[in-house]
Amino acid sequence: MGRRRLGRAALALAGASLASLALAGAAAAAMLRPAAALLASHAPRRLMPSPPVSRFRAWALAAAVGGPADGPLPPRPQHHPPHGNQPTEDLRSSEAAEELAWLSLKLAYHDWIYYNGDGTEEDSISDAEFDRLEQRQRAIEERFPALRLEDSRSLRVGSSPTPGSTVTHRSPMKSLDNAIKPGDLENFLSRLGRLLSAEDTEEFRLVSEPKLDGMSLSLTYEHGQLLRAATRGDGTRGDDVTEAMHAIRTIPWSLQGERSREQVLEVRGELYLPRRALGSLNAAREREGLAPFANPRNAVAGAIRRQGASEDTASAAGQALRSLEFVAYDVAVDAPIGAALSLAPTQTACQQMLEEWGFPPPEPTVSFLATTAATETGDLLAQLEEHVKGLESLRGDLPFEMDGVVLKLDDRRLQQQIGATARAPRWAIAVKFPSEKATTRLTDIQVSIGRTGALTPVAILEPVSVGGVTVQRATLHNEEFLAALGLSVGDKVLIQRAGDVIPQVLERVESAQSSDGADRGSLPQSPPWAMPSECPVCHSPVQRLDRRHICTGGLYCPAQALEGLAHFASRRALDIEGLGRGRLEQLYTRGRVRDPADLLRLPETEAAAAKGASLADWEGWGVRSAGNLVESIKAVRGRPMELRRVLYGFGIPLVGHSTAGLLAAHFGSLQRFREGLEALRDGVEEGRGRAVADRLLEIDGVGMALVDALAAFAGNTSNLELVDALAVLLSVTEEAPEGRLGVVEDQNQNPLAGLVFGFTGGLESLTRAEAQRLVEERGARVPASVTKTVTHLVAGSGAVESKVAKVRDRGVAVLDEAEFLRLLDLDPPKEVDGRAEDRHGDGVFPGSEASSSSSSSSP
Repeated sequence: MGRRRLGRAALALAGASLASLALAGAAAAAMLRPAAALLASHAPRRLMPSPPVSRFRAWALAAAVGGPADGPLPPRPQHHPPHGNQPTEDLRSSEAAEELAWLSLKLAYHDWIYYNGDGTEEDSISDAEFDRLEQRQRAIEERFPALRLEDSRSLRVGSSPTPGSTVTHRSPMKSLDNAIKPGDLENFLSRLGRLLSAEDTEEFRLVSEPKLDGMSLSLTYEHGQLLRAATRGDGTRGDDVTEAMHAIRTIPWSLQGERSREQVLEVRGELYLPRRALGSLNAAREREGLAPFANPRNAVAGAIRRQGASEDTASAAGQALRSLEFVAYDVAVDAPIGAALSLAPTQTACQQMLEEWGFPPPEPTVSFLATTAATETGDLLAQLEEHVKGLESLRGDLPFEMDGVVLKLDDRRLQQQIGATARAPRWAIAVKFPSEKATTRLTDIQVSIGRTGALTPVAILEPVSVGGVTVQRATLHNEEFLAALGLSVGDKVLIQRAGDVIPQVLERVESAQSSDGADRGSLPQSPPWAMPSECPVCHSPVQRLDRRHICTGGLYCPAQALEGLAHFASRRALDIEGLGRGRLEQLYTRGRVRDPADLLRLPETEAAAAKGASLADWEGWGVRSAGNLVESIKAVRGRPMELRRVLYGFGIPLVGHSTAGLLAAHFGSLQRFREGLEALRDGVEEGRGRAVADRLLEIDGVGMALVDALAAFAGNTSNLELVDALAVLLSVTEEAPEGRLGVVEDQNQNPLAGLVFGFTGGLESLTRAEAQRLVEERGARVPASVTKTVTHLVAGSGAVESKVAKVRDRGVAVLDEAEFLRLLDLDPPKEVDGRAEDRHGDGVFPGSEASSSSSSSSP
């Protein structure tokens, strides 16, 4: 028996054992391990595909961090969410908005690494962690649909292609829904049963394919010859990587068989790196002075984008490319649906056809015959769960990283009839394996400091291998989490590699203080750990805010300074152009800029710099770059600066962009903001501080945690000095403080004065930020969420009609996009105006006197 047939026989044995015998997990592992060993030693290298793994780049990243989405690696967002890991039901709307913004940046950052990095970034994460973040985003959006961002991942597939040559796929390369939590698979089967019943189908077959992490690839063939290769990209367009295909031996350039030559077709599959190749590949990279790849998945992304690597066979880049393997799992034919189905009516027939053409098949492929009734009784669910457990028990013995099982409806005609959502097919699901775990010893507990000064305890561990990765650090989240586990240095702990570089500690397995004679190593007994009272970096006092501990050093704490400066210069703060993270890091590490005031004084310090010490003389700068930065800072200092931008730029904990707007409207000027800080510094329980705190608490969306955060900020004298410096360096605009001075608004200058606007759904002609700016410029307010104070709700595409109806029932005026634009004296685009409908039956805008559909009006 040849190597290929032997390997396939072993895999078929494994699949048949699981499908027909429904073995229990441990028994299945024992019986199937010989088959796995046979597979590893005899099967060909070209095995198993993974279904598409979804990632996308949030286009809002450009606006949020002040740089192009396809530029250098975006600034790394803080590791933990801004409000900890609170249950979704406990989040306030302002907290939900901030966390959704953080999730957007977090997902976008890791998208960049996955799609555009070279695979060596240390803080890359696995799909398990990415899926967790994605599910958190969806859960918050379900509770707060009005806060859903226009670029939310729940509305997207994949990542935008990188600059350069791109390819449009013949049909969309969709993602797959994931079954991660208990009940996900059961819900999928129940939904599938209902869909099939609607198609008068009683009996059907499911096909199981192993899933591994790699890169989804599309190969276009014309008359049997490879025309081009492309990554999935955003699902519609991907990067052209045809050049790299020369080095991958499992991708045929000419297809076998007559059927392959009849039409243009698109073969889809997974590009991956076998486990055995990673060690030798990283050794070669280290010999060349390159950083090692973090894991096999990242190595694929790094190798495929190395231009010229297919010709440079002696380099580590060439070796990486030659080590890649490809397996095919689907084909899209450029022909009518009927002709395509006759070519391969089932998924099983499709795999057989692909194998005839010369593609490695996804093995083992196991099929399950079922009825729609079985989707409700639990019989099919139990059979599939046993199958997944059996394959999970083999994952450590296989020559590739496998993180789950894909289940697909076998009948391709039924696939067409059931269809797909905008993001994923309804007839398939990826069942993810649980994260891998191991036990080790806790040797120390250290503290890391985030951008906002949040202190996070980190477990230092005896090195242990988890899923092939050596783990030495793990997050402990916060003091409450640590106390709940009862951890002390010297304890033995169970850790879980959920995909992050710093995995999670799950529980204490054995106490260092136990009296049963257990081996504690050489570690001394220690008392329960407590959060330090001062910052371990700058020694500023640590203040507790809600469930978090915050270093009050602010921008003067070295651990916060660099991230804080990047935040201060970002587009939503001062918007300093030409100041990327690399430039900022140079300015900070070389001592030219230590705080925001130093940054704004850079034109003067640059003019006074000695010969040879100018920025133009620094490596990588030059006269033009230095001059552009100086002019950009001068422009920022010379133009009127909104108070909300300055307050947001301070990076005060809990003060996001929306909250900064509330504070700006309340205080009215930077000087009054400083006076408020001075009062809060003296205490929030009595005197002036109590009065300021009480007025702040009257603002919808402001709670005591925010007041405490402002008081902590005021408690650091350096922060007050920074406010004073910015008052001199910037032309900060003043606003009439809301609710205190009783100013009568000029209706000519502020036609929307006194109105409060909320937004839900997406707008075609404006971003949410642009729409918010437009109404605020006209005197209206925009709260962080649709509260009871809202007088006008703008409902764009995708708005949840039931929720819009509830708002309308409260007497709130509801505008569509065309009505909103005309209210602002803006002409709506024809395509927007063409679909605008009169939601009120009389052609009159709520709050207006005009009835003409083509004229604008003021309330």
